Amino acid sequence: MNQKPIQPFNDYPTIYTIIQQFTLLYSGSYSNYHDFDEPITWITSHEEYSDSDYPFELDEAYFDNYSLYTYSFVHSDLGRNIFMYDNFLLVDNTLFITCVINNELIVSPAFGSYALVFAIPKGLINNNVEVLVAPNGSKDLIFDELTEVRSVSTFQLLYFELMETQLFSINFNREGTWSITAITGRLFNISNNQEISMSMFSGLYGYQATLEPGEYIFILDIRNNEYSNESFYIFDYNAILFNEDWFNN
Repeated sequence: MNQKPIQPFNDYPTIYTIIQQFTLLYSGSYSNYHDFDEPITWITSHEEYSDSDYPFELDEAYFDNYSLYTYSFVHSDLGRNIFMYDNFLLVDNTLFITCVINNELIVSPAFGSYALVFAIPKGLINNNVEVLVAPNGSKDLIFDELTEVRSVSTFQLLYFELMETQLFSINFNREGTWSITAITGRLFNISNNQEISMSMFSGLYGYQATLEPGEYIFILDIRNNEYSNESFYIFDYNAILFNEDWFNN
């Protein structure tokens, strides 16, 4: 499965300029400076920052323009795999951030909690933006074959493009002890900047929607998984496209 970089909206110059200013401030062990059982999400003031144990120094003026967003997850190769910022996308008030793994460091792996701390302009927060982080990056969605996913985080971003109107269908199978119903799906059309409504299958766990030509990102959200100590979320999906003639019959 090849990685498909998410492209920013270059025809939205104001948004593009704002997002280009956010940075990855920290990538590494979370347990070194905070209790993983009480994860931080947003820090919006210097006072909140002072009460935390972040391993970097920021002055009070920094928080006039930026807030800190922390994404944390359990990782089995803590120390060996270092996650670095890759790309972004803003769709329908949802900010997607993708990362890539820099595994050139030869150190002993360990199991533990990992954190990515981003500085995000407060102009985005004022718009009530939702942030979704995919440490694994975005990948192509594979059609017409059963495809295994081993996720180290609660989000998977799957990219695909349609050249004509088609019926999109995807269903899930799972491996392990956690319930497959822990997975929820969301679909975004990144060509016209909107989230797409999908219907659930009857008797089969999955989704379907009639889609126009364009580029899409399908979000697999497994944040509701109650078995948070597992190193991987392992499941299979099967995605199919039907042409317009098929679903009009």
